[in-house]
Amino acid sequence: MKTPVMKYTSLVLCLLCLLTSYASAQNVAAFHDRQGRLQYYDDGEMVQLDHNTAEFFRVGSDFIIYYNSQDEVVYYRKGVKELLHLRNVLEDYEITNHYILIKVGGAFTVIDHVKNHNLSLQDDPVFIAGDSIVAFIDFYGGLKAFYKGEKHIVDPSYTARTVVFSQSDAAPMQVSDNSIAYIDNGDWLQFHKDGETYEIIDIPITYKIGNDLVLYVDEYNEFKMWRDKETIDLSSYAPKSYKVGDKVAAYVDDRGGFYMIREGSLEAEEISPLAPQFYDVIDNTIVFVDERNYFSVYYDGKIHPIEAYRPIDFKYFNGVVTYLDAENRLRAFYEGEVVQVSQDIVASFELYGRVILFELGNGDYRVYHNGVIQNER
Repeated sequence: MKTPVMKYTSLVLCLLCLLTSYASAQNVAAFHDRQGRLQYYDDGEMVQLDHNTAEFFRVGSDFIIYYNSQDEVVYYRKGVKELLHLRNVLEDYEITNHYILIKVGGAFTVIDHVKNHNLSLQDDPVFIAGDSIVAFIDFYGGLKAFYKGEKHIVDPSYTARTVVFSQSDAAPMQVSDNSIAYIDNGDWLQFHKDGETYEIIDIPITYKIGNDLVLYVDEYNEFKMWRDKETIDLSSYAPKSYKVGDKVAAYVDDRGGFYMIREGSLEAEEISPLAPQFYDVIDNTIVFVDERNYFSVYYDGKIHPIEAYRPIDFKYFNGVVTYLDAENRLRAFYEGEVVQVSQDIVASFELYGRVILFELGNGDYRVYHNGVIQNER
């Protein structure tokens, strides 16, 4: 096991020296080994972070935050370990794939792994965060956003409609990985991305946001999509359900037909005239079990049939779907290819982005990444 040199310098100075890459791929994972020690897998390297069990840990795209055995909040990224707080204050943290948000001492701060950014001086900020964007109500009023290392004014006259935003389809505000949709003071649905704000519709009943599109049901119960500054009619009636990822979406219409919207498309296409037993959308991947019980994945512009049965259990991320087969062995759809992850029966498994972590039993964990079991004995 390789153990990198740990550098204990001040957080701000240390983070200023680090180069940041906002790649969507996640190549890290964490687990407790047989002795209860916290182990961290980082893109081919295995690092023991603590010789004791961590009461809590959470991984991002390329970092981990955890409690150590002294109940201190610790941050680790790319060989550098830092104490963020000398006591347990993790209830004042929110962690996305790329950001660490902290509400401590009357300051609302975001760490983007380059530096600390003070967003607002207030004790209880109203905000909602995506992977690479934070929308918040400033202490002095108005809606602002943080992304790409800077604060931006989105709507200077906006006032919060509720104490806490949510990702429900009727919330006053939603975020995707990199964009914001919100109902303004005049009840108009607005979409903001990369410094531009677009007015979409007056008083939607429900709406859901992706990185470059918004699906919504208008006041006449008609189902529509907004994309590339255009409004597209999808159906004269509200769908039974709809889900939106980054640049793709799927829905079941009022008659039970199953449809998808591909990356960049301005129209929907039918997958099946019958509703699926299950479907979900995450990032740019659609996972579904059709009416025949067939298990399939839409990824990279294609529908990939995976199995002619519904797996016992499955977990999914962008481009990766891992599941237990009929014999309780672990298989995966891994970025376009179906692979056998383990020939042995597994006790449990987790998916961390592109990293599949599975347990053979009694704390004996394996890491599958880039087509290889990385820590096979």
